[in-house]
Amino acid sequence: MPKITKLFPAGSFVGKHGQLYKFVYEFDDGTLLQASHKTEKSPFNVGDVADYEIRGEYNGTKEGKVSKPESFGKPGATSPDTQRRIDASWAIGQALTMGQTQTTDQLVENAQWILNARNELMKKLQ
Repeated sequence: MPKITKLFPAGSFVGKHGQLYKFVYEFDDGTLLQASHKTEKSPFNVGDVADYEIRGEYNGTKEGKVSKPESFGKPGATSPDTQRRIDASWAIGQALTMGQTQTTDQLVENAQWILNARNELMKKLQ
């Protein structure tokens, strides 16, 4: 994921969506991009990880969109670590409903078996 290394304001203008503020972003991959936001202060800071999309070029300056990384910030989206925790909790809950007394090792083994079975089913359903 690209990380913002430099950021500075580049003026403002009134567009079809009202007052917009321009910012120039430089990323650690060397990309220099101008993007506009509705706020006077950029929603990003130097050091933030962000996605960008180049939509064109005007007077030698790349223009586009800067946004939060795709895996974050969307309703229902979770980080990979959070998703692993959700999956593990679900699998342990399912293993507990198997109706037998289990040691911790047996519980973990049964939960892993349930996750593997679910993953195999998901592959077949694709």
